[in-house]
Amino acid sequence: MVNELFSIEMMEKIGEEKTRKHLQGVFGGNVVDIVFEKKDGTERKMRCTLMEEHLPEVVVKKEDTPKPKRKENLSVLPVYDLESDGWRSFQLSGLKEVNVVENWKPVEKSEETP
Repeated sequence: MVNELFSIEMMEKIGEEKTRKHLQGVFGGNVVDIVFEKKDGTERKMRCTLMEEHLPEVVVKKEDTPKPKRKENLSVLPVYDLESDGWRSFQLSGLKEVNVVENWKPVEKSEETP
């Protein structure tokens, strides 16, 4: 699907790195529905974001030995899956659709009583 937010043609024209930065901006200011192809070939739909107000609080743990920093994989974009309530990532090359969700409101989580 071709839209103003993303297209395969755009990625081919400006390159993966610039496409990744562009999408980080889109995800950073919006709730977005995406469709992408997983590594196993199946198609996945996901409602996700990088908007700070929808991300979980970061808890920094003091560790005895610091973990070595991994090299960032620029062909993958990590996002927060709002429906699964967790971090997920996808290959930029597998991305098929990007659509901004208008007027999205989080669903209030109810406390379950035994």
